[in-house]
Amino acid sequence: MTSETTETHSPEGAEQPEEEITQTVALQTLQPQRKFHQKVAITRGPFDPGGQPDVESPHRLLVGLWGWNASCGTVASKAVLEDRDRFRDYWQWPRASALVESADRAGFDFELPFERRFGYAGEIGFHEDSLDSLTTAPALAQVTENLTLFSSIHMNEHAHPLHIARFGGNFDHVSNGRWGLNIVPGWSRRDAEVIGLDNDYSLRYEIADEFVTLMKHWWSLTTPFEFEGEYFKSTRVGMVGPRPTRQPRPILICGDASEGAVDFAAKHCDWLLCNAPEDDLSLLAPHVERTRVYAAHNYGRRLKMLVQVFVTMAETAESAQAEYDELVAAIDSTAADNIVTEALEQPAEAEGLLDTAIADRLGDGSLEELVGTANYRKLAIGFGGIHLMGSFDDVAEQLRDLADDHMQDAVALSFLDPMKGVHEVEDELMPRLKKMGLRA
Repeated sequence: MTSETTETHSPEGAEQPEEEITQTVALQTLQPQRKFHQKVAITRGPFDPGGQPDVESPHRLLVGLWGWNASCGTVASKAVLEDRDRFRDYWQWPRASALVESADRAGFDFELPFERRFGYAGEIGFHEDSLDSLTTAPALAQVTENLTLFSSIHMNEHAHPLHIARFGGNFDHVSNGRWGLNIVPGWSRRDAEVIGLDNDYSLRYEIADEFVTLMKHWWSLTTPFEFEGEYFKSTRVGMVGPRPTRQPRPILICGDASEGAVDFAAKHCDWLLCNAPEDDLSLLAPHVERTRVYAAHNYGRRLKMLVQVFVTMAETAESAQAEYDELVAAIDSTAADNIVTEALEQPAEAEGLLDTAIADRLGDGSLEELVGTANYRKLAIGFGGIHLMGSFDDVAEQLRDLADDHMQDAVALSFLDPMKGVHEVEDELMPRLKKMGLRA
């Protein structure tokens, strides 16, 4: 015998058993309705849904702590080995967390970390160790109250924009709106080589443009969407909170190492890390003015200006000079040469510290001879940042010059001894800057 299963249907209008109705309602409750996925039209900047975040401050000059999360910080000198805990290994979490917490209490406004995929060797192991800037941010949120906490992301790390958007939304929530992102479209080809990528280096700003546009969509939209760009495609993007606490989004930073970088920052960012053209500080203010006009005229956007600074200060100018001379005398030439070599290997369109044309003459002599002593020392001591040196009064005046004469809104400070530097900023510089009207 064969058995047949007959499917029966209730006549239209007939009542269903109460148990069957209950099961149907339960299934409908468990199965969410499909939502329409809109395909966004904008895949490149300028793009600021909701506008730019508020970056205004009662302070005329913001003060940040730079380079605290990597071994040796910004000092490629064997002087760091004289007291490893204070000068080299403050990147380790117990000391690093205490350092950033101290900066927060001292009135610093932000911290700006390195993001490293490789170090520069030498006897000191320059940048051979570092805390990851992305995953450290939520930990810093637990030991600080006011600091803006920046992470850095390199475009050639092969991260997806939605990963960073999701992480960033979460970090901004955990820190109550204090997270920001430093976007590095491509400092070094070696960054890509480390993870086996062979991207066309000339496309880095186009890729970064799409990357940030997709992040901004995720941070701003409240319904699922689809994104189809040239370099990134995302379908059926769901909306999972938390969204950023700071509205309309976190603060974004980028450096200005080339015309492409300036254009990218003008399209997307809120702060610009400035370099003086041709390493001539007298050219910084005109460069800032041109950049601000460019952003406003072409994209209707505003940019705050930030410079990275290495500080050597003491009770007297003579004492500060003596400390700096000791650093220079002990430069770790292996580490310094590696730093300089990397700078020389940047693409020809870069307008950074060094003329890349001299890379062809590397075999003619020492790197210091080829690039000049001033450039060599600036990269070895201070990692390319502007040098401020002298008594506490001298350094306060130099900071005023950066704000007034060179149109800077913020400075990111680094030191041989960061904990000592933080305390000296709190005790010596902040009162002077307040009297000058640079701090509220």
